[in-house]
Amino acid sequence: MKARRREQQRIRSEVELEFDGLRGTKWRLTSKQTPRYNCIAWAVGEKHRPWDLLRGYWPDGVPRTGCLTSLIAAYQTKGFEICDEAPLEYDQSFDKVVLYGVQTGSGHEWQHAAKLMPNGMWSSKLGNWVDIQHEQPEHVNHADYGEPLVYMRKAKRCAATQSSKGSRTKVEKDGESRAGRDSEKLPHPPEVP
Repeated sequence: MKARRREQQRIRSEVELEFDGLRGTKWRLTSKQTPRYNCIAWAVGEKHRPWDLLRGYWPDGVPRTGCLTSLIAAYQTKGFEICDEAPLEYDQSFDKVVLYGVQTGSGHEWQHAAKLMPNGMWSSKLGNWVDIQHEQPEHVNHADYGEPLVYMRKAKRCAATQSSKGSRTKVEKDGESRAGRDSEKLPHPPEVP
């Protein structure tokens, strides 16, 4: 028991060293280390495979690029739509995710995703490392992960999706990207009767 507690404390220290936005906040470890899945898969509810541009699963018909609009399109194949605003609290009617990215010379590249849990905390899979729950999406801002850029949601009881037309991302509101406009041109999953 003491060895397990020491190991968890060691991991917590390493996580806070890497993600200093977690220091002094309420967060917790929620899994052991595993390479079986990654943050992109975890946020859509998959723990059996990673979503990856090179070696893992990627939805058919979606460009295998690091462009933020490609990740938006990938999540749209699972029924997610762009939200106008960041979700402030858990809503049992929807699964909610946040996509993180970094600014590049040609726009934004996606880097990370997290999902909102029923307890109101956000859950992140940290690469091949551990899963954690954290209070705010910004608590895992990182040079490699970037910052929260796009919030998406999916109705839990209905597989049909709504169009994201008219929705705007944080990036677009700041005038830094065309992610919201480009997502209107991306393929949407078929509606289920």
